[in-house]
Amino acid sequence: AILRALARYCPALLPYAISVYGGQPRLFFGKHTIRSEVGTQQGDPLAPVIFAFVLLDCMSSFRGKLSFEAWYLDDGSGAGTLAELRAWFDHLVKEGPAFGLFANHSKCEIISDLPLADTTAAFPDIPAGNHRSLENWDLLGTAMGPNAATSVDTFVARSIKKIELIASLPDPHVAFTLRRFCA
Repeated sequence: AILRALARYCPALLPYAISVYGGQPRLFFGKHTIRSEVGTQQGDPLAPVIFAFVLLDCMSSFRGKLSFEAWYLDDGSGAGTLAELRAWFDHLVKEGPAFGLFANHSKCEIISDLPLADTTAAFPDIPAGNHRSLENWDLLGTAMGPNAATSVDTFVARSIKKIELIASLPDPHVAFTLRRFCA
């Protein structure tokens, strides 16, 4: 899928991709060997653009319409009627595997001003806890909606409490390590 997408959209990158992704490189972890057969390599500076071309190749055959569609790496957002969104999502779920793309239903969210019963009926495959109201939701971890200020205030208050608790630890090295990696 990577090589096909690059051949179509950016043939200048094709020699690079063939050298990096044309075979099945082996990854070594201790005495274990793992074949790297799917996707791009973490740390590859071109991985995001390669992923974008594969995603474009997959979604270019979608014939429905949406009011809005945007992607940030593998986080997609769409806006439209429930029927339009259902068709868009179904296209991704049906066509995606041929491109190495798989929807993780447990991470999908529905954000709507419609009653919960309507969104869960249209998207029963998305966990009920992932259906959000327009009043209080987040986008890539950023609080959105009219209650965003309250969410941000809560986040800041929790962060201050964590830092204060870490700062109260008697061992400065432990405090530094916890602050660096956990806070």
